[in-house]
Amino acid sequence: MNLKIYKAMLSNSIQRVLIYRTTSILIVVFSLFFYFVEMFSGMVYFSYTDNILGWTKWDYFSLITTAAIIQNSYSFFFVWGTSDLSINIIQGKLDYTLLRPLNSFWYYALYMADFPSLINVILGIIVQGWIIFKYHIGFFHIIMYVLFVIIGIWFQFLVCNFSNMITFWVDKADQILWIPETLEEISSRPASIYPKWVRGILMWLLPILTAINLPVDIIRGQINVVNMLWYIGFVTFFTVINYKVWYAGLKKYQSSN
Repeated sequence: MNLKIYKAMLSNSIQRVLIYRTTSILIVVFSLFFYFVEMFSGMVYFSYTDNILGWTKWDYFSLITTAAIIQNSYSFFFVWGTSDLSINIIQGKLDYTLLRPLNSFWYYALYMADFPSLINVILGIIVQGWIIFKYHIGFFHIIMYVLFVIIGIWFQFLVCNFSNMITFWVDKADQILWIPETLEEISSRPASIYPKWVRGILMWLLPILTAINLPVDIIRGQINVVNMLWYIGFVTFFTVINYKVWYAGLKKYQSSN
């Protein structure tokens, strides 16, 4: 899929926003509301102490804002593709995608952008930029932070996409689609608040907790290098698995049709 085609798909996404203006405004408003609720909760948590399990107030604000940037960026780039996938598989609506002379994996992942989420991404970047300024960290740490935020966005797509692709083989797999959303909620909390066995699962077996905590740990100067390298390797491996499962699923879909 080339840039010209992606621009056309972005144009279609903008037209969709203009058609459903009220829905788009509500998405922005509710997303901002929940973000500010989280920030207010942090103010309450740290109103009586400066440190909770090694986390300061600004560490917590950075974590909440980083989680918002990652989750809203995922929504902007990928949410339409992943949210519609299981229904389209069950109802046999992937045929039009398969007929196009394009890479079907990338086309389906990126075929529509959620522009209301972009507003929340921009707000999150502004707030996080202000928070990072208060840390007085170096340029290298900022680059590392940005890099792992991007990896976190991609990893969130991989998790959601993989859970949807199970529908290629299991008709009622859509009943487990709440799991990625639950994992997203869990991962937006400091890793240190969870028991060791939970951290073991969500930082090593399926490092969804690392995806959001690691960028903030880079800013805090508390990087677990071994876990970081494992996370990079896991995301790389999981990308290959997603790609292979997609095409295996398409073969199953075509044979069923």
